[in-house]
Amino acid sequence: MRALWEWVLNLVKEPRKAALSKQSRFSVMSNGSDQSIASAADQEARNRIAIWITLGGMIGVTILVSLLLF
Repeated sequence: MRALWEWVLNLVKEPRKAALSKQSRFSVMSNGSDQSIASAADQEARNRIAIWITLGGMIGVTILVSLLLF
């Protein structure tokens, strides 16, 4: 369990090591113009927000399920 917690903390601290490379993330977000490519700082902020929202949702669902079961 400790190893999992350390992995989550490392993921939050360093979102640049996400599963997708920067190139593929930009191409997914792109609408075909060069103006849609975000700066590195902007992308890092988006990654952090996405991670916190995902973790918050997972924790919230876990709490709701545990309340319903017990």
